[in-house]
Amino acid sequence: MMANASHARVVPLLDGVMDLDTLGAFPQTSMSDWAVHEEFLSPSGRLVMPYGGFLIPGSSNRNTLVDVGGGPAFEVPAESGELVRSGLLPDALERLGVTPGEIDTVVLTHLHIDHIGWLAPDGAPFFPNAEIYCHRADWDYFVDTPSPPDARIPDWLRGCGDRISLWDGDRIIIGDLVLRHVPGHTPGSIVVMVRARGNDDAVIGDLVHSPVEFLEHWDGLADADPTQAASTRHSIKSEFTASGTTVWGSHFPSMLPGQLAADPANGITWAQCC
Repeated sequence: MMANASHARVVPLLDGVMDLDTLGAFPQTSMSDWAVHEEFLSPSGRLVMPYGGFLIPGSSNRNTLVDVGGGPAFEVPAESGELVRSGLLPDALERLGVTPGEIDTVVLTHLHIDHIGWLAPDGAPFFPNAEIYCHRADWDYFVDTPSPPDARIPDWLRGCGDRISLWDGDRIIIGDLVLRHVPGHTPGSIVVMVRARGNDDAVIGDLVHSPVEFLEHWDGLADADPTQAASTRHSIKSEFTASGTTVWGSHFPSMLPGQLAADPANGITWAQCC
């Protein structure tokens, strides 16, 4: 069945939750730096990061998934934290009345393992009818190289390689979605703009992991090119602040969106939308 597009343009699909050591994730910070950002931490001061994907129902009469979570094999290194919940994305889809076979398009914001885990967890495509879009720069960096930075990634993609459509350049349009290349976190990282009347929605992958990265000039998490990533974040932050874009991040609290706004007294502010 086609998911009902009248309820929401973007629907978060939780796959799991990571509980991370805050200063391990952001080693250049101290807990005093986080004192003004406690809304992004658990009561115990930990960094709670969900992960999963986003369903864009009825986009050009197609069901589109942006990212697919970590899947059943995803783990968190013990020195970084713990995995509180995992493997939930299929149930999240089922609650919406959507089967894996009814997903027509999968868009990958980048190829880190917490974004690709349900593509082919048993060596066969989990979304059997989906065309999968990935920027060629990420494929070249993670897969089509003699020495991949993470050997798990080519393995996890092997079962669906013939379904992956690689694209180049700054952007492509798929129906009413605009895929924009925003390198830095990885060479082929993208954001997905969901066209709508009024303010657009943006699904940003790991452009930032927490909204706090929009508010502070801290290093990002696991950026392949930290300098480029910082420049990209600043540019996109300025654009989304001016446009009032609704921003969806894979690791935002409860996977809920927010908006950036300019405040003469406090600079850039963040407000969760719902």
